[in-house]
Amino acid sequence: MTKVTSRKIVLLIHVSFVFAWIGTVIIMTALSFLSDRRENSLLEILFNFLLTPVSIISMATGMTLAFIGKWGLTRYYWILVKLMITMLLMLAINIWIRIALIISPDHNSSIAGLLFTLLMLLITVTISFKKPWGRITRTERNKAA
Repeated sequence: MTKVTSRKIVLLIHVSFVFAWIGTVIIMTALSFLSDRRENSLLEILFNFLLTPVSIISMATGMTLAFIGKWGLTRYYWILVKLMITMLLMLAINIWIRIALIISPDHNSSIAGLLFTLLMLLITVTISFKKPWGRITRTERNKAA
């Protein structure tokens, strides 16, 4: 029988919420393609009650994994890149899509924002699997501090 550790539980929660984030973006993109302005309320509900909490939980669990796991938050370039992408993505989502849902007369800007979000999420998932960049040396970390 395998031992279930707190890291494994946090990892399961993190992966689940990352894919929930991706799924929510796909659903919102499909709704934006298929709907007209009358269904903006459904997109706003998905944005406020699903997309925003899922993205916050996924970032929080990712940072928790970095702290409790062997990777660390500032030991590897790929973790810092993922963190920066996620933070910028959360900021972009809250500005771009909210403005597109409330102000924009058409769905083109919300579709563009959602497709950009989907692309960036898939890039972060790919970075997680590939771990393309190496370790940050101590001298580089000390220079940054």
